[in-house]
Amino acid sequence: MTKQIVITPKASLDIDECFAYIAQQNPNTALLFFDSVRETFAQLARMPGMGSRYPVENVRLQGLRKWLLKDLKSI
Repeated sequence: MTKQIVITPKASLDIDECFAYIAQQNPNTALLFFDSVRETFAQLARMPGMGSRYPVENVRLQGLRKWLLKDLKSI
């Protein structure tokens, strides 16, 4: 079952800022970054438990996981 992914306005702004920063040096890589973000969100919707647990002290963030963006390991 596919879960719904909610991208907060702050998260969307962070993604846009990363895209703009990368695009200053390499527009093609910026597009790969953006596509990778979208694909990773889609994968997360299909498998919400993916990634390894990330240790945090903030109780509200317990259970946080980390995962590399799809296809960016080789860039």
